[in-house]
Amino acid sequence: MIDVEVAVAAHATIGESPTWSASERALYWIDIKKPALHQYIPESEALRTWPLKSDVGAFACFEDDSAIVTMRTGLYPLGSSA
Repeated sequence: MIDVEVAVAAHATIGESPTWSASERALYWIDIKKPALHQYIPESEALRTWPLKSDVGAFACFEDDSAIVTMRTGLYPLGSSA
């Protein structure tokens, strides 16, 4: 049997796409219907959220610490008019 514990009680509406960034030692995921991209750093227990203006479908993080998100309205670099 494996012990499982909740790392972040995110209360997501539709939380999907958990992605571990080894270089950042951070977990990313999206909430599709309460549109946001989330980042959790277990070492410091830091949680960061980027609220988005439309349902989010996917995201990608890059080695230069930039990211993009796809929403109903298009593809956006994180921090733009998303």
